[in-house]
Amino acid sequence: MKAMHLVAMPLFLLTCATVVVAQPLPYYSQTDLTPYWPADNDNSSQSPATITKFSLVNQAKKPITEAAFDGHPSLVNFFFASCPSVCPLLMNKMQSFKRALTAAPNLRLYSFTVTPNEDSPEKLQAYGKAHKLNLAQWDLLTGSRDAIFRLGREVFKADKTVDGGKDASFTHSDYIYLVDAHRRIRGVYRAADQATLTQLRQDLTQLVSEDHGKPR
Repeated sequence: MKAMHLVAMPLFLLTCATVVVAQPLPYYSQTDLTPYWPADNDNSSQSPATITKFSLVNQAKKPITEAAFDGHPSLVNFFFASCPSVCPLLMNKMQSFKRALTAAPNLRLYSFTVTPNEDSPEKLQAYGKAHKLNLAQWDLLTGSRDAIFRLGREVFKADKTVDGGKDASFTHSDYIYLVDAHRRIRGVYRAADQATLTQLRQDLTQLVSEDHGKPR
């Protein structure tokens, strides 16, 4: 996912002709979630996909807004409590990531239910306990169906529904998203990909080194 480029060095400073330098993590276009780098002149006019205003509640009925994402890196996914297929894999991956990603101890997890009419805070609390999730740093979010669908479709592009109208159901993808300290998406990963954890660990370490996504 990360590109590398070669930078030439003067021979009197370095016996080797080149040194490998890692590119910064990309941002993702708000339009179609295509990765881009602001330093690229051709992409200077693009706007990064950024979490927009919302108001939901977590499994403890605590109000959660977009401000919850400020000041720390986050992982985000979409699920629903009664999902028998991809959701258990997604949630297990999120759990294993949190345990393994020691580069950012303040990493927080956010899971948005796509069936908020069924997934009450009480049901999500029971779900978390049944699956032994670390709910101290993990918010399972429910509330307004419109708010969740808008975020999923407009920001994360997480709806796999074909020709889904306003009232269509939400067929969530199996993606996990890395969000920086300024609410911007900085990584998109397939949960089923065995290389995901390694790539995510590298990306998170690099994101922390960029001062948690400090604006340029």
